[in-house]
Amino acid sequence: MALGRKEIFVYAHWDGMEASFLMGSLFATPSRGKEIFSFEYDKGWLQSDYAQIIDPDLKLFEGAQYLTDEKSNFGIFLDSSPDRWGRVL
Repeated sequence: MALGRKEIFVYAHWDGMEASFLMGSLFATPSRGKEIFSFEYDKGWLQSDYAQIIDPDLKLFEGAQYLTDEKSNFGIFLDSSPDRWGRVL
């Protein structure tokens, strides 16, 4: 694992699911004063009946997926991030 790289496990637990299901991992890697984000679906998730596209920038395939330089993170994860005031706190 790269120095300073963080792994965040992403789970689904939607209505109708008996338990949480690992969807994949979001990785944050420091690079030149900012973080580069990538996401990798869990193989079990991709093979499950629950597999679905959760973000327009994340396709349903194995392996790391990266964003273009114009975007700082995947939209689905930005929606769950603290806003400016939350970061100040």
